Amino acid sequence: MIYPGNKLYTNGCPEEEDITKFLDSYSFSITDMVYKTDVKKFSTDKELGNISPKDLNPFLKVWLEKSDVEKIYFTSFSGENSAKSLFKKWFRSTYGRVCRISAFPLNKIEINSRTIETVDLYSPSPTARRGLPHSQAYKNWSKKYKRPEDYDGFRLYWYEKYLPKLTK
Repeated sequence: MIYPGNKLYTNGCPEEEDITKFLDSYSFSITDMVYKTDVKKFSTDKELGNISPKDLNPFLKVWLEKSDVEKIYFTSFSGENSAKSLFKKWFRSTYGRVCRISAFPLNKIEINSRTIETVDLYSPSPTARRGLPHSQAYKNWSKKYKRPEDYDGFRLYWYEKYLPKLTK
């Protein structure tokens, strides 16, 4: 568990009140890049189909410009409909310029003369396991710790390494 001692799940099911309390306690915010879609059911980013700029989160500009956000964590970063790719599409549509955040796993962007760090996280989705064997970061970790095919162990390692340490 990345944040032990925080009650986020009860019997495997998230409780909205517990999640909200956790987010408020540590000044976290969560949003999705996709605001609306006509797709009724999907399990992978690819199944979302073609997402246009008009389908993306219309509130993100105000949130980023009016907040004191210091870091953005992308929970997926490869593929056309990954969080990072959709953010780049949104950025270009919103600001009329290319968002250059290709470095992995850490980079920076600038919004209104303010620098915001970006961090790539491996998706917690079960379907995201398919790509892990091809990831150089996973290969290096698996070799170093001698834990082949321990995809969940690798993702936990990655989250512990790149997610913020919590302090109150």
